[in-house]
Amino acid sequence: MSDLTEANEGLELVTQMSEAQEVALANHPKILLVTYLLLNDWKFHDIVSAFQMDENELIDILLRLDRLKIIEYRPPHRDAQAHVEKLHVAKGRPVHNFFVNRFAPEYFRSAFAGPGDAFRFVGGTLSAESLAQFKASLERLAIEFENWRGATRACPSRAATGCSAILTVRSWSFPSSRAYAAQCSQRIVAEQVTRAVMHAVLQLFNHFVNIIVYR
Repeated sequence: MSDLTEANEGLELVTQMSEAQEVALANHPKILLVTYLLLNDWKFHDIVSAFQMDENELIDILLRLDRLKIIEYRPPHRDAQAHVEKLHVAKGRPVHNFFVNRFAPEYFRSAFAGPGDAFRFVGGTLSAESLAQFKASLERLAIEFENWRGATRACPSRAATGCSAILTVRSWSFPSSRAYAAQCSQRIVAEQVTRAVMHAVLQLFNHFVNIIVYR
């Protein structure tokens, strides 16, 4: 079988989906998954095999993506032409909100202990100029990732490894403010009250046990 997505020199690819397209994907995670796989050059039979998806179900999803004008697909062929260059996650849009609410929490629960995994957290005080330079370096790194992704397309699918990186920076300080300290104090007080109540209940229980035994 051929690749699902094939290059079409006469087709102008867009870099940003419309709001309606993003809403349709964010509301149907399986369609979003297939879109992500298509734009990363997965083959029809690889999707069916890896995700235990029925062929008819996958064809139905491809037809829905065709109606959304994200791809161009004509069954019974196994190939499709993408109208979108990549899955661009723009801030505040439906796909971004889906990733933040559903994907990011699971992503960061990982131990990052795999052979290709890496986790690095840095924090400190930067000048406005240094912060701007750091943001620019993140943009350059994202471009490098896209270049590496493009170079990997020539590799067999089984010789490549799926991976993702979240590049982000924001104004932040360690939560040592009075509000955070107050929350900690409230939590400590609540724990102390809970232990006191449990101790009182246990003493009361022992008291009733002694009454029953000595009777």
